[in-house]
Amino acid sequence: MAFRLAHHLLHRFADTSALSPGLAAAHGNWQQDGMPSIHIRPTDYGFYYGSQRGAADNLFNWRITQWILPSNSIIPHPKYPISSRAYIPIDDENSFVFGTSYNPEAPMTEADRDYLETGLGAAPRTLPGGFTPEVNRENGYMLDRASQWAGNATGIPGVNNQDRAIVESMGPVVDRENEHLGPSDAAIIAARRRLLKLARDLAEGREPLLPHNPAMFGVRAIDVTVQNPDLDAVVELYSDKLRLPPA
Repeated sequence: MAFRLAHHLLHRFADTSALSPGLAAAHGNWQQDGMPSIHIRPTDYGFYYGSQRGAADNLFNWRITQWILPSNSIIPHPKYPISSRAYIPIDDENSFVFGTSYNPEAPMTEADRDYLETGLGAAPRTLPGGFTPEVNRENGYMLDRASQWAGNATGIPGVNNQDRAIVESMGPVVDRENEHLGPSDAAIIAARRRLLKLARDLAEGREPLLPHNPAMFGVRAIDVTVQNPDLDAVVELYSDKLRLPPA
């Protein structure tokens, strides 16, 4: 139970007025049910997973996140714009993280762009002249104890900054043998297994399919609240929005 609650508690805010409309709506769903069940579906481009939460009126909230090989995720919200991240290694101990925010149904508005500039959403605000985030290890990730007492679980401003603080606190290289993964880590387990298999396949001369099939990159993520408790039925219902390639 502790593992399934951890990420829900990490992004708990007392005041959602500073969040984007999509993130505020997602936050409401997270608070409704802090123990989602995770359902993985492997694909030729990686996998997608459905995070199922109970919602009001006996409905189910489904967040279907796309993971595209080798290191790109598309993160859904109930409202656009949404974001994606790609983690690109620099060396054995450092990575670039490329974040994008977009609305596939309409141009980004001035309000959408202004929110991105705050550094509180999908990507951090950076220090002038470089790529170092303004909220970083050196300044304690701007942890505010008063904000924490008020209900912000971490006291750290911004969703991306909270995630990054947890990741960077582990250090550049982690001994994974000391991990104790739980049910909410199903996507992490699936990604590691897939990457290890691809590495073994490549060592044996079998190349991955994705670089030769760029159309597979066209998938999207969705966050919907519906009556159906079955992931495959929800995927079929929203196939036009997910844009999954033919099996």
